[in-house]
Amino acid sequence: MVGRNMVGRNVVGRNMVGRNMVGRNMVGRNVVGRNMVGRNMVGRNMVGRNVVGRNVVDRNVVGRNVVGRNVVGRNVVGRNVVGRNVVGRNMVGRNVVGRNIVDRNMVGRNIVDRNMVGRNMVDRNMVGRNMVGRNMVGLNMVGRNMVGRNIVDRNMVGRNMVGRNMVGRNMVDRNMVGRNMVGRNMVGRNMVGRNMVGRNMVDRNMVGRNMVGRNMVDRNMVDRNMVSRNMVGRNMVGRNVVGRNMVGRNMVGRNVVGRNVVDRNVVGRNVVGRNMVDRNMVDRNMVGRNMVGRNMVGRNMVDMVGRNVVGRNVVGRSVVDSNVVGRNVVGRNVVGRNVVGRNMVGRNMVGRNMVDRNIVDDFISVSHEFPCEGEWKLVVCNREWQLNASVTN
Repeated sequence: MVGRNMVGRNVVGRNMVGRNMVGRNMVGRNVVGRNMVGRNMVGRNMVGRNVVGRNVVDRNVVGRNVVGRNVVGRNVVGRNVVGRNVVGRNMVGRNVVGRNIVDRNMVGRNIVDRNMVGRNMVDRNMVGRNMVGRNMVGLNMVGRNMVGRNIVDRNMVGRNMVGRNMVGRNMVDRNMVGRNMVGRNMVGRNMVGRNMVGRNMVDRNMVGRNMVGRNMVDRNMVDRNMVSRNMVGRNMVGRNVVGRNMVGRNMVGRNVVGRNVVDRNVVGRNVVGRNMVDRNMVDRNMVGRNMVGRNMVGRNMVDMVGRNVVGRNVVGRSVVDSNVVGRNVVGRNVVGRNVVGRNMVGRNMVGRNMVDRNIVDDFISVSHEFPCEGEWKLVVCNREWQLNASVTN
């Protein structure tokens, strides 16, 4: 079943290949990325069933290997278990939050020592993009199944274009099932709208307006490396924010640990580890390049640098209807601070958030530093804070 999109129980993308449920993505119950391959649940990621106390959001199981058993209560940020080996048990209590890129440990490639202190990709285990087991079956990257993004059909069942990710055109989701363009998100040309709904867009499944499978694919920033790219809806399901691990809830301000910017989840750029202690950008959700809820506790910058916002209605400093013209989003409905349905008009396709946001060292070149001790600080390039600056794309 390539696209049994159900909204209720909601199996958003129950893509089955053989018996393999490549993307069961349920949104009601909500197993956002139940992606089963064989019977291996590569991304059980339960969103609705998640009890907030224990919230096993990314109960991504590979075999019975728990790939990303991100628990919100106990906050196991990247409990990625492969076999029963705990590859990245990154527990927020015990682990140095910013330091270890344990989840960058792609169990397939196991980049264990990729631990970066400067950039601190705390949860590069994108549960979903979980390179936790870049489990390749054939060349099918099963573990590359993004929870929302479910690049299940990145395993193109027909042609299996696994590594067709191009930075120039970045066909990250050239997920083809049959030849259905499941998420042909191309960066250069952004053939997002080319994803025909009739052609079984598994990723186009919108629940509410939450793009469940939609997650920004091409948001792959060549230099910046999205930390928690898993967006379910736009909510990062595997988001594992180290602060309180907002696994898919993108809670604005509730989950603040030491004023950590948990929802610095830039929707699209999703910087997970950008925890700021002083400036406290509680909801730096940047949708596209727009700071949708750039509500900074100190400065509350709702507007973005150089973005002409036309109907930027702000509710509690949250951009609820940031109708932007041009490259700007027209119907950027923000729920919570979560961009539920970022209908974009202009270069951005409606509903398909900016895919061509591949920013190669442009605009916000932020290096978030996480010393093992002391304050975390965010180093922002001088363009970011110039509200009147023009951003060239």
